[in-house]
Amino acid sequence: MSNWHFTPDPRLPFLNFVLPFLTVFLLMLLEFTPGTPLSGIMPWFAMPAVFYWGLYRPQHFPLWLAFLMGLVLDIISGPVLGLYAIMYVLIREVGKAQRRYLVMRNFIMLWLTFSGLLAGLLLIHTFFMTTVGFNYDSIVPLKFVQTVAVFPLLYYVLARGHHYLVYEGWI
Repeated sequence: MSNWHFTPDPRLPFLNFVLPFLTVFLLMLLEFTPGTPLSGIMPWFAMPAVFYWGLYRPQHFPLWLAFLMGLVLDIISGPVLGLYAIMYVLIREVGKAQRRYLVMRNFIMLWLTFSGLLAGLLLIHTFFMTTVGFNYDSIVPLKFVQTVAVFPLLYYVLARGHHYLVYEGWI
């Protein structure tokens, strides 16, 4: 059987939707680990996961789920309700729209695309936060740098786990 023609195994079909949900949800919770000295300046761990699932398995990470996960993050942390929901929807949709160009490219191109997309989302985040009346948060650029720096590790873990589950026939 060719690696390009995947036929799902019916053993655990619920993993198709549970795996993207769980990875994004657990990474969202990791961003807000209470009691750690770095809890205020943790990177956006879930953004690379949303981008990854939007790029490689958008049918298993639908638009409504990206919106819902962002809304949960807004309720947990955001002073502007809907900001992270918009950011998650945008990052998922750009990943899905650029599948044709990014899937077979090298990792550096993928990393640069994610970094540019995250920079645009940073501008949207800053615009909405200052429009609502919050002062510019100097931690946001640090979170951007941290997220771009942690992207290769998260991508590797997601890709290895996804590859194992697909080619072992679990999803």
